[in-house]
Amino acid sequence: MATTLELKFLTSMGKNRTLSVQDPLPDLTEEQTRQAMESIIAQNMFHKDGVDLYADVKGARYVERRVEDIFEVE
Repeated sequence: MATTLELKFLTSMGKNRTLSVQDPLPDLTEEQTRQAMESIIAQNMFHKDGVDLYADVKGARYVERRVEDIFEVE
């Protein structure tokens, strides 16, 4: 099963924005995750058309995805 960490932010316009991290460390705490997200916001490096893409913390979650091939033609 593939695990992804989704970091959910709000833009400076109040819209949702998600940053996905593949194969994250397991069992991250809220404090660790929030601190990392605040660090991303503090860098202030992601902009598009005058909008800060990562302006505020909204939440974080682990997402697990299970893929089961039935068949594949090569």
